[in-house]
Amino acid sequence: MTPTGFSLDGKIALVTGGVRGLGLEIAKALANAGAFVLINGRSQESLERWLFRNGIQCRSSCRSRNR
Repeated sequence: MTPTGFSLDGKIALVTGGVRGLGLEIAKALANAGAFVLINGRSQESLERWLFRNGIQCRSSCRSRNR
């Protein structure tokens, strides 16, 4: 059991707007519960800085489409 009281081991979660604020806190809670978390947001640099500061290794990809 995790500190959250439930387990998301083996589950995949997608958090949109997860680069900062509430979205980032939700992403952290899901990861702490054992989920593999995919984060979507507008600022790849902000997310990568946060991950680096917290010792989290990840792969990232960014694509932009102009209308």
